[in-house]
Amino acid sequence: MGGSAADYSSSSQFNNYYRSSSAAEGRSSSRKRRQNKAKRVALKQQIISIAMLIVPIGMVLVTIVLVLGLYAAFHITDRDIRIDTIGGPVSDEMPLQYKQAVSSSINKGFWRDVYPFVHESDIAAELMQQYPEVASLSMVSRRSGLGVGLQVTVVIRRPSAIWHSGGVEYIVDDLGIAYAKNVGGIQSDVLPFVFDEVNGVGELGDQAGSQEVVAFIRELYAFDQQNQAYAVKEYALPLTPREVHLRFNEYGFIAKLHTDRSARAQVQALDDTLAFLRGQGVTPAEYIDLRTESKAVYK
Repeated sequence: MGGSAADYSSSSQFNNYYRSSSAAEGRSSSRKRRQNKAKRVALKQQIISIAMLIVPIGMVLVTIVLVLGLYAAFHITDRDIRIDTIGGPVSDEMPLQYKQAVSSSINKGFWRDVYPFVHESDIAAELMQQYPEVASLSMVSRRSGLGVGLQVTVVIRRPSAIWHSGGVEYIVDDLGIAYAKNVGGIQSDVLPFVFDEVNGVGELGDQAGSQEVVAFIRELYAFDQQNQAYAVKEYALPLTPREVHLRFNEYGFIAKLHTDRSARAQVQALDDTLAFLRGQGVTPAEYIDLRTESKAVYK
């Protein structure tokens, strides 16, 4: 019934071979799995490396596109600038010159022509230096096509007097700032003429006289325009500080006034003195001095 020894030996050898073969196949399969896993890991690392290169490049490209888009939207050109003038008079040609100056100013530096980087104070300083008749300016943004533009309001100094200094005639505003007569639109015949013997004007944009002196002369001029007894030819500023001398069309003498005293009171004293002297048949040869209150002196 039992098998022979040879059969048992053959069966045992087969089983041993099968087990050995199965173990070898198992080791081979395990090695392949490890190799496949290593390949997947390596592939994943390569993908991550490539992504790490692509993402920054993409971000740079997106940034460039955004910057170019913003530049196109907020970039200001000549046609995007509009100029309005208020205050004193100027000729019709001056707003165009102001526009060119503003355009030149915002195109001087990198990104200065892009609205968020347009500095009003810098543009105002440059425009006022080039055109002393400009007192200030203000800017607001406005729609210009698909982009943005500038609405610039230029404030022009109001003329207060014609100022003769160093052989040159200027216009001064109420602050005493001197600027050129040729800005246009100025009616010289309605302004007082000041002869500055001190030669206080060095260049355009300088303060020719103090604000107080200009205001005093303007007040005198207003009173003189209402006076029928005499006509003032010019208001002279002598070397003596705080004095104003009146020179007349009708008389060869001058009237000496002081800026610390009331202009109205001194004009009234001048009227009273002239009336008294005419009644006496006296004409001063040199001056009437009204600088001291309640004491008019003539010579």
